[in-house]
Amino acid sequence: MKIQTKTYIMLAAAGAGSLAALSSCGNATADEQFFSFESYSLQKVAEGVDTDSLSKSMIDFDGRWELTSEGISPVKVGDQSVTALADTLAALSCVDFSTGTPAMTLPPYLKDVPQDKEAPADTVTPGSRMTLSTTVDMLTPLAAVFRVYTYAYPEGAAHGMYSTRYVNYDVVGGRVLSLSMLFNPGYERQLQPMIVERLKESKYQLLVDEDEIGISPNFRITPDGVDFVYSLYEVAPYSDGEPVVSFRAYELADLLSPTGKTLLGL
Repeated sequence: MKIQTKTYIMLAAAGAGSLAALSSCGNATADEQFFSFESYSLQKVAEGVDTDSLSKSMIDFDGRWELTSEGISPVKVGDQSVTALADTLAALSCVDFSTGTPAMTLPPYLKDVPQDKEAPADTVTPGSRMTLSTTVDMLTPLAAVFRVYTYAYPEGAAHGMYSTRYVNYDVVGGRVLSLSMLFNPGYERQLQPMIVERLKESKYQLLVDEDEIGISPNFRITPDGVDFVYSLYEVAPYSDGEPVVSFRAYELADLLSPTGKTLLGL
């Protein structure tokens, strides 16, 4: 089911450090443009496939699952199309917008369940659930950051598993950002030890050796700098959640590319 709601977020042509203001529909002036979204809410029942092929998975996907995906899908920034951004978010959110009407797309470890009205209720009602939500994390005239949160609870498990993934967008350049766009070539040699040192200074109980800690490709631009976000169990135990390593923009100044400096206000 699609919720026919469109939201407009105004981007004022101001400095890099200023936050964009949320506004209702209105007329943009010459130095303003609107980031428009469509919201959606979808549900589907699915069944886990053979988990023998999922040796790296930390969740048993056997049994029936109820999937829910909801949130927003970007449409335009002013007159500029945001197809690459929308496609990236759709893939993470298990949503297909290619037909015009959004539909749930199942991840490879799940398959469709035929809805048999004559089947006993306990064989139809899923005992496991997965929810995905897409929201705006930050919006400035230069950069937009989106958050895709996933929570999965397999029936009978001691606890669920969750992940928070970020998609960073260059508003002016009209492109999804990667670390190689934010940083100069060879940045890894200096950044990896900086991340390790910050993790060692933190409250996290590290489960891996220092040389096994990589630079997380899951990052987000913040009003102050850049956060690197690690998955559950990637470097620390479940009790530590998703470890976050934060840097202020000035701490990364020597590593940033011209694009990175512009987006971070340096």
